[in-house]
Amino acid sequence: MKTTVQIKFILLIIQLFVVELAYSQRYQTSEEIISFCEQIDQDMRYVGELNLDSVPSLPIGIHKNFGEFGVTIAIDSANFHTNGAFFDAYMALEIPGMRNKLAFRATNIQFNPKGVIGGALSRLMLVSEHTIEMGPNINLVVPGDGTNYVEWDCNGFKAVNLKGIFEFSESIFEPIDGKEKVEASFEVYASDIRNILITTSISPFQLKGKKDFQFYIQDAVVDLSDEKNPNNAVFPSQYHEIYPSNINLWRGFYLKGIEIVLPESLSKGGERISIGANDLIIDNAGFSGEIFVNNLITREEGSMSGWPFSVTHLEVDFVCNKVVGGGIEGEIHLPPVEQSDLAYEAEIHENASGNLDYHFLVSFSEPLVMGPANAEFQLHPSSYLEVNVIDDRFLPKMVINGELSIKRNKTEIVGMDFQNITFLTTAPFITDGVFELTVPGDSSKMENFNIQLDRFYIHFSETAPVFGADVRLNLGKKPSDNSQSGLSLSVSSGFKIFTKITNVPKTEYEYYDKQEWQFDRFEISSIGLELKTGPMHLQGVLAFRRNDPDYGDGFYGSIFLAIEHVLDQPLTATFMGGKVDGFRYWFVDITAPIKIPLVGGVNINKIRGGASYHVEDTRSIETLVKAANQGSFAPPNAYLPNEEVGLSLRAGVGLDWANESIANADVLFSITFNSSGGLRELYFMGNIYCLVPRSARFTGNNKVKGAIVVHYDNMEKILDAQIDAEVNFSNVVQGNMNMHMYFSPDLWFVKLNTPSNPANVNLLGLAYINTYLMVGQNLEPSMPPPQMVMDLVGIQSATSRDPQAILTGDGFAHGSRVQMGGELSLGWQSFSIYGSLDVGAGYDLTIYNYGPNAHCQGEVGPIGMRGWYLQGQVYAYIGFALGIRGKIGGTNYDIKLLEAYLAMYLAGKLPKPTYVEGGVGVRATVIGIFTVNFHLNFSLGDDCQIVQT
Repeated sequence: MKTTVQIKFILLIIQLFVVELAYSQRYQTSEEIISFCEQIDQDMRYVGELNLDSVPSLPIGIHKNFGEFGVTIAIDSANFHTNGAFFDAYMALEIPGMRNKLAFRATNIQFNPKGVIGGALSRLMLVSEHTIEMGPNINLVVPGDGTNYVEWDCNGFKAVNLKGIFEFSESIFEPIDGKEKVEASFEVYASDIRNILITTSISPFQLKGKKDFQFYIQDAVVDLSDEKNPNNAVFPSQYHEIYPSNINLWRGFYLKGIEIVLPESLSKGGERISIGANDLIIDNAGFSGEIFVNNLITREEGSMSGWPFSVTHLEVDFVCNKVVGGGIEGEIHLPPVEQSDLAYEAEIHENASGNLDYHFLVSFSEPLVMGPANAEFQLHPSSYLEVNVIDDRFLPKMVINGELSIKRNKTEIVGMDFQNITFLTTAPFITDGVFELTVPGDSSKMENFNIQLDRFYIHFSETAPVFGADVRLNLGKKPSDNSQSGLSLSVSSGFKIFTKITNVPKTEYEYYDKQEWQFDRFEISSIGLELKTGPMHLQGVLAFRRNDPDYGDGFYGSIFLAIEHVLDQPLTATFMGGKVDGFRYWFVDITAPIKIPLVGGVNINKIRGGASYHVEDTRSIETLVKAANQGSFAPPNAYLPNEEVGLSLRAGVGLDWANESIANADVLFSITFNSSGGLRELYFMGNIYCLVPRSARFTGNNKVKGAIVVHYDNMEKILDAQIDAEVNFSNVVQGNMNMHMYFSPDLWFVKLNTPSNPANVNLLGLAYINTYLMVGQNLEPSMPPPQMVMDLVGIQSATSRDPQAILTGDGFAHGSRVQMGGELSLGWQSFSIYGSLDVGAGYDLTIYNYGPNAHCQGEVGPIGMRGWYLQGQVYAYIGFALGIRGKIGGTNYDIKLLEAYLAMYLAGKLPKPTYVEGGVGVRATVIGIFTVNFHLNFSLGDDCQIVQT
């Protein structure tokens, strides 16, 4: 037997020599090896085992099947040496899940009658480093450094040893350890290529574009098997839909043990929280799995920007690198609320930018009690909690709707609905909020008295909210509608409840500073009194100010007293005082009715006096004129403390003629000194009403009224005076006039109205007269003629003076215009003949001193007479129409038989240069068919554009 084997071996050597001459070739690159092995598979040059009978058929392949996969050891290239026969072997290994094959090679493998000789020397080594794409997001990198090889024998493939790294694409994972890519190293020795499961670890990472979660993985299994999955593997439900027939076909990374760092918004003590999780997966679609944890954060550990909160349960579902669901549960504490925490639930979703959104739902079944103000909020289901994530921190906002009541000591206020009261974690802490009083009558109480709530509000301070209310206390019996007897006493008050918000430092057992709301103080802002008996009416109010930016700490009060047949005109008093910016101030003003006869049937019917110190009247001259027209002289908000103002004295009287309907008036004189004692300013104000009694000043139609205000500012040397007058006789004759005089070191003028606001008279609505007169500096330009005149005459713009060239000169300007018109008709049953007439005329005249430096543009030499230059315009127009109107068969008609308009315009400037321009125009239409439209224009002399040099 031994002799036979030796003879076969000798013959084999001879045959191999022939084969060597015919087939000898060595394959060097991976592509050549893979191509050669695929050719063997294609030609099916297979043998079951390598022996003396099979070798002569080189090249051959020793093929072995693993289910649907097969592996082939391809043998080629025999060589002969004195110590034996040698040949080369190759293999193209395809592993399930890999898109490319690995090329292995071994050269000079010794062969003898017993088979392959060499052990480790016969291993097929990976020919070079391979980077194999396992999917769109995962690559396998195996080096050609001798650590990757295939073991085989005469029966073919035995096992493969693989060592390398998995690299994850930056499109799904981002490294957080400084590496360029997220990696997973591995090494495996496998005899069954269908069921390769590799234990590995993965470098730390976060999901692409998502910094909320960080992942640290030490215990992972790489599943490259189509036959099985890692032991006890649990997959998301969506994956059973992806692999409906066989979940074992899934390939990827199964994470048996993982540490997950939660979002910074769920941190405690400023440090992010880590939790452990099992049974998560990574594959080409990304990261998938579910994490959950209970009792994660206590109330002492969690903070929503200052609001304590807890997390009793957290769960998050990841599918294919996206957060597809999840939620947290716990309790949140609102600092001003005294009772137990509010339970919440929140859904977690991933938004379009890849960040997490939290949708909170809070149970508002129990009322909230705000400790600092003893205010109870009974909440409606429409209340909600909104939480945003800003700079990795929870920023909450709570919006509540419901009913509010306040109970403190002997005060009980009920019957207030509110909407949109918004609580924040930062100043002003409470914003918005609309209140509505819903309980009528005296349902609330203060100091055990029934009160009526007039107003409730929250002052949204930048430091801490202030709660305020205006209430009214009614005592006594109200008079009936049909009787003037009885007693009515009403006391009103306004109060404020101040809160204080402090930051409480954390203790050694806590993680965060806390907000704490406390009661600060209770202030009465105002007290009002109203007493009515049969003959007497008394009103009074006292308001307090504290830390006011304008008034500092002070008070304001007023009194009104009227007694029938004794004080028909009321006695009034206004006063205020206080301290601000280190100085004290005060103000008092009293008006008392009195009867003092004077000569000529004139009586003094009231006297008025007052004084103030370090108080300034801030009203403008226009406001004072309006106040004089209305008979009002001292609104409290018109006066502001001013340390530079010294003592101010006021005195005035009310005057009536023998019959007050003939005339009645009020006058007031005021003198003010500065803080050093010198004169500061003088005021004289007054009004007069004719043909109307005092009681009908603002309601009567037949009256003549006027108001005058004169103000002299001694500091700036300015005299400013205005007079207003108005006439109204039962709407038959109406008119008004304004005069304004102003004298200062830099500017002076006297104006009896202006072109833009002329004095006017209206006669029965048929005739209108407007006029103005101005003398002085900086006079307003004249108004252009009516547009109808401009259109008929065909002039684009009227001649006027240049306002920029007369700012420093003196001048005189006067203008008037009149307009009359109306319509007459003569009617029958079915039609009427009507005619209308519209007539108007006007002029404007200006003589102004442009100064010695004024001249015509492009010319040399002054204009006018030593700078005085006259300009003016005059115009007139008439329009009339004749027509028939009526109704035929239910249809109205209006036929204009004749309509005609005629206008004239003339303007001029003189002297030096002299320029005149003008024109006439006519437009007429007969029966709406024949139309005449004609105008004629002319100009004489040289026009001049005035400039200053």
